[in-house]
Amino acid sequence: MENKANKFVVNESFFKRIGFSRAKVENIIVNIEDYYYEKTEKKYNADGSVRKERIIHPSKWDLKALQSRLNQIIFRRFTYPSAMTGGISGRSNITNACRHLGTPERFVTDIQQFFPSINHHHVYRALISLGFVPDMARVLTRLTTYRGFLPQGAPTSSYIANIVMHDADAEIDAYCKEHDLFYSRYIDDITISGSGDLHTHGAAVIRIICQYGFSINRRKTHRKIGKADITGVCAYTNKLRPTDEQIARSKSHDLTERQRKGFASYFIAIENSNRTHCSG
Repeated sequence: MENKANKFVVNESFFKRIGFSRAKVENIIVNIEDYYYEKTEKKYNADGSVRKERIIHPSKWDLKALQSRLNQIIFRRFTYPSAMTGGISGRSNITNACRHLGTPERFVTDIQQFFPSINHHHVYRALISLGFVPDMARVLTRLTTYRGFLPQGAPTSSYIANIVMHDADAEIDAYCKEHDLFYSRYIDDITISGSGDLHTHGAAVIRIICQYGFSINRRKTHRKIGKADITGVCAYTNKLRPTDEQIARSKSHDLTERQRKGFASYFIAIENSNRTHCSG
């Protein structure tokens, strides 16, 4: 991963670049508990019933603004491998699914408790490995972790997660290329595709993930032949379409106008992908 921002050091020039004084940043770090809140995020079934609930911890106020600024001047400047498709500007769950079109079989799995599994030691070591000086790595770690872990819902968390996962992604991608397979990771969702014994190859990928200290959600681990739901998109042999659940939900009478427009925009994005980068 190429790092175009590792020359930053903790000095007045850095604080000027991020738009916060040294005193303000130090105050945020000391009072970091005040800058996060707990939120219950719900996912719904097509009939409107709640399918899943999870607790996330978004940042707020000055910390949220500061994290967004760190994305602009530091984390978005990295060159991320193409296998990383989540939380990166210009990439999405749709571009993730595109990587697996034209393949007869897919193996999908999910990293369990992904964000809580990444602690401040992982973050600090990953930043050091990218060439940041210790003082800068330490400040960035304290500004992007909460209670010692990576908080789901903060602007910087997906970028940081991708940085931490770089070595694991590289090892899995190399294994897949060696066996003529395609690999991608969308946040915590992992997909490999191709032909051959995907059960054996999937087990090898899981071993690599576990070697890096992560666990797999066995309930979300499957081998799929033909049509497959990949990160919320239904992938056929040569095209993508919304899932049946999404189509049914978009026709629900209890949707707000904003939700209807959201579904319409999403469906258009899928169709546009079929006509552009998915077709080549």
